[in-house]
Amino acid sequence: EVFYFIVESTRTVTVDTCYLAGWDTVLYMRDDCDGGVDLVCNDDYCGSYGTESTISGNLGSGAYFVFVDGYYGDYGSYTLNVTGL
Repeated sequence: EVFYFIVESTRTVTVDTCYLAGWDTVLYMRDDCDGGVDLVCNDDYCGSYGTESTISGNLGSGAYFVFVDGYYGDYGSYTLNVTGL
């Protein structure tokens, strides 16, 4: 799934699924939904191997897209926690 948000002034934004999903999430953020490079990407931050993820970036004004993916096709329900907006 893809979510987007708009930053109006420079700030640090953190997005995570820590302890909010029962499967192995992978998170990445881009400033272009249709391509470009990952600004930040993470898998397995919140604990041991095979757990949820967190990403954080010092972002300037603009639109940003957060992608929630699953490691090796893993999927399920989750809650996305966003701080700093």
